[in-house]
Amino acid sequence: MTLGGGNASGHGNFASKTLEDPNQRWTGKPISFTFKNADVLDVIRYFHEISHLNFIVHPSVKGEVTVN
Repeated sequence: MTLGGGNASGHGNFASKTLEDPNQRWTGKPISFTFKNADVLDVIRYFHEISHLNFIVHPSVKGEVTVN
């Protein structure tokens, strides 16, 4: 997974950071999910719940996403 971002206005220009570790072996069962027109903050909260990773989200982040 690679994180990064920014926009045309120059706000939030961050360098990309790769979170993958080629030596890491995942355990547990694979999961699948589908979100249709879901609130983006709810989807981020869900990813936090299953990954136990913390996400910092700018207050201007709003909208709906579809993830499959």
